[in-house]
Order: sequence, then structure tokens, then C-alpha cells
Amino acid sequence: MNITAKQSRWWLRILCVALVTCFVAASCGDDDAAEEPQTAPSATEAPAEEPQEADDPETDAPAAEDEEQPAEEPPAAEEPQTITVAFNAAGDFPEPKTTLNAAKESFEAANPGVTVELVQEVAQDADFHTKLQLQLSSGSDVPDVMYYAPSWIAGDAAAGYLSPLDDDLAGWDEWASAFPQAVRDGAVNDDGHIYGVPLSSNSIGIWYNRNVFAEAGLPEDWQPESWADLRAAAETIQAALPGVIPAHFYVGKASGPTDAILKTFQPLLYGTGDTLFDFDTGLWQPAGDGFIDTMTFISDHYADGLAAPEEDVLSPNIWAQLGPWMQGNQLGFAVDGNWMSFAWVEGGPNEWPEWGDRLGVAAVPNQDGDGFTTMAVRGWTLARAAESDSPDLAFEFIKHVASKDLALGYSVNSGQLAVRSDVLTDAAYAERPTVPEFSALLEYAAYVPQTEENAKVELLIGELVEAVALGSMTPQEAADAYNSQMEDLVGSALYAG
Repeated sequence: MNITAKQSRWWLRILCVALVTCFVAASCGDDDAAEEPQTAPSATEAPAEEPQEADDPETDAPAAEDEEQPAEEPPAAEEPQTITVAFNAAGDFPEPKTTLNAAKESFEAANPGVTVELVQEVAQDADFHTKLQLQLSSGSDVPDVMYYAPSWIAGDAAAGYLSPLDDDLAGWDEWASAFPQAVRDGAVNDDGHIYGVPLSSNSIGIWYNRNVFAEAGLPEDWQPESWADLRAAAETIQAALPGVIPAHFYVGKASGPTDAILKTFQPLLYGTGDTLFDFDTGLWQPAGDGFIDTMTFISDHYADGLAAPEEDVLSPNIWAQLGPWMQGNQLGFAVDGNWMSFAWVEGGPNEWPEWGDRLGVAAVPNQDGDGFTTMAVRGWTLARAAESDSPDLAFEFIKHVASKDLALGYSVNSGQLAVRSDVLTDAAYAERPTVPEFSALLEYAAYVPQTEENAKVELLIGELVEAVALGSMTPQEAADAYNSQMEDLVGSALYAG
């Protein structure tokens, strides 16, 4: 085959390329560490920056300020919330106003964006309750939290005004750890639900003035054993100290429908062995011999001039008179609750540093000397309205008010008995005068039924007690009137007569 010169040169170039390729492959082989050849930057690439020396603060000019960056937006604020708390503070009672104001301040501080609006009424408790019922039934200006008497709960719960707290309490550890079982049981309504968190408990006893007793020749440490002893002490004071009121028993309905029944009628009636309500059967009991004996004791006490003047007895503010009478040695003894001391403590409306030494406490004796009776009074509670706009926040506030420190202040300022176990053992509470005595009276406690019908029965008995005390009705007539009205009042299914 003839090969031209041109073809020879073409094959020579092919051979050279092949030889070069083999040479490169042989020299590089598997050397992975060999550097890749550097290529010159293209015309469009910027040359690499030279490293710069650190600035010399003494010689270098200040660097230009960075451009301002837009500020980050703050997190969205929580929606402001307001809860309203309705309470009554008649007269010079420091509570619950003092505790609720303190609770408002600390709760708002711990919960930014939350406002607690306190709505105070200054009225008789019955009038305050009537206003609450109007608000709750109409749905207008409904408060979230209410300072509530336990005697109001049954009827208002049945009407749908109150929100059950059972589920909320189940999630609150302190309900089981700080509130004794008896307190928790006592908070249960007759429908099986809890509607109010208790702030206190109370008992009814006899407050007596040691100065008056000493002047009348009676023992300064006194414990009557029967109704006859009560009568004898009153007659002794009447004879020895003209112008001094021997004894006060509440009988006027103007001071509140519960006063006559709770502080006078029931402690005496239960001391006869009779009761108004049988807790085992759930039935209201008819008036019997004990009812008539109780009304007779009241009638005789007022007919024989052993009580205060009629205008005072019927005053709606008779409770406010007892303290000044005691301080002025114008009253021998009175049946009332442990809370009377609220007025005499430091900061109270009528400070009286000597009250713990001047006054003694005794149990109300049974009729014939076979024991003693006190009415255990469930104290005020905090309840939540069924129509609350902020039910969870409302319960958080209730928990806050019922916490240990606030509950301690409430008990000390109000003179009421504590319900939290950690308050009961706190020295600031336990060492107060008369606390041990009134606490001990709970050994003889009888309880007021928490039923829907109770308020109606209280009103009826209040009317009858006042009529008997004023002499417009005999004890027998009062018993007959009671029996004739009870079936219509509570219903035949709930009346044992």
C-alpha cells in the first residue's frame, strides 16, 4: 500500500498523542494526592482578596457604620382578660375586702394582661344575695366569682346559676393535701357536686364578760350545764347590776333570717334531743315537745326582762352593738359565733387589746344537763357563676384566694375558724385568743342541712321566733303554725309530719 506524505504526517500525530497519553497515565498512575492544575480566573470572576491586617485603633480611621437592620417584631401580646369578683362587705367588717384586695394585687402581678375587677356591695347579706340572683337569672352583669354563703348554694345550684367545681378540684393537688376530709365532705351539695371552695368554718358558743360576772358574784370561769344555769346566771346579773343587759339571744329577723335560727333556736332545739332535719332519712321533722320547750325558753327570757330593749333587739344592726356593750361592761353574755372578735383585733374597726382576757367562751348546754350543742356553721365560700366568660381563669383566682398565705390572713382578720390544715397549725392563727375554745366546741357540733328548702325553713322559723319573743304568738301557736306550713313549704315527699 502506498502511503502519501500527507497521510504519514497524520499518522505520526496520532502516534505522538498516544505516546503522550501513555506517558501521563504512567506518571500519574493511582496518585490521588496529585493536585489538580490551577486555571486562571476568567474575565468575569473577581480576583481573590488579599488578607488584611488587623486595624490599629490609634491610626486607622473608624469604619463606616453598618447599615441598620430592621428590628425584630416582638411576640404578640396575650389577649387581655378581665374577671369580676362580687362580694358583700357590710359595716366595718375588714373581710373579705382585705383579702380580696391582696389577692387581686398578687394575681395580677403573676398574670400580666389579667385584670381582676372587685365589685363590692354594702348591704345586708340577704339583699346582696337577692341582687346576685337577679344578675344570675337575667344573664346581665354576671360576675365570674362570688363570695357566697353556703346556705345559698343548694337553691342556686338547682336553678342552674352555679358551675360545679368537681373537675377543677380534681386537678388541684392542695384540695386533697391541705383541706381535711371533713371539710371536703362538708363542701358537697345534696346533689353530689361541689359548688363552693370553703374559706372558713365557724361554731356558735356563749361569749361572757368576766368583769360583769365578777361584779355579780358569778364565777369568772363559767360553764353552764343546763338551761336552768343559763336562766340563773341571767337572773343573778339582773338583780345585782341594774342597767346591765343580762343576756342576749338573737330573735329579730331584721338582722338576717339566719341569726334567730342559727344562734338561738337551733342550739336550744338540738339540746332537747329534737331536730329540724333527719340526715339519715332526708326528711324535715314536725314540731314536737322540743320545739315547744325551745320557744318557751325564748318567750320567758324576753317576757321577764332578761334581754336588751325591744328597739335594740329588732335592729338590723344588733350584731354591731354587742361589742360596745361588752367593752362597756353593759352585757353579761350572748350566744354568737367565733367571728365576733373581728372587730377587736389590731386594725379592726373597734380595737380592744384586752378582749382576750376580758371575755370567756362557754358551750351552749343541753336542756337537762346531758351535754352541749353547737351549730357548726360552714363559713363563706368562693363560687363560680355558670355563665362565667372565663371559667378557667375564675377557678385559678379561687385557688389563689384559698392558698395558704391568703387564707391565713383571712382567718386572722375575720376571726373565723380556718379550714386548711397548714393554717390550723400556724402560730399566727393558733395562738389567737378564743381560737382553741371555739375549735373545741366542734366536738358537740350539729350541722345545718344544705338543701334547697333550707332557706325557706329559715325564713319561717325567723318569723315564728320573733313573734314568740314579742309576745304576739304563744309557743304552742308557733308549733302549730310551723306544722301547718311545712308540707306546702318543702313538699309532702320531704316532710315527715
